[in-house]
Amino acid sequence: MDFNYIKYCQYLISSQENYTLTNLAEHLEKVSHDQINRYLNSVETRNINFVAECTEGNCKD
Repeated sequence: MDFNYIKYCQYLISSQENYTLTNLAEHLEKVSHDQINRYLNSVETRNINFVAECTEGNCKD
């Protein structure tokens, strides 16, 4: 799967109003809603401010 933390951060920063996984999957080639959902369930995402993390240069793969 060609999806990672950095791509998710970039999506959140660039999206103005539609933050759904379905919308994200529609804009990525070869990545489905289910793949993104499984990825986010596999990483610790609680209490993470993705936008602040990425804008401060702390993005990780």
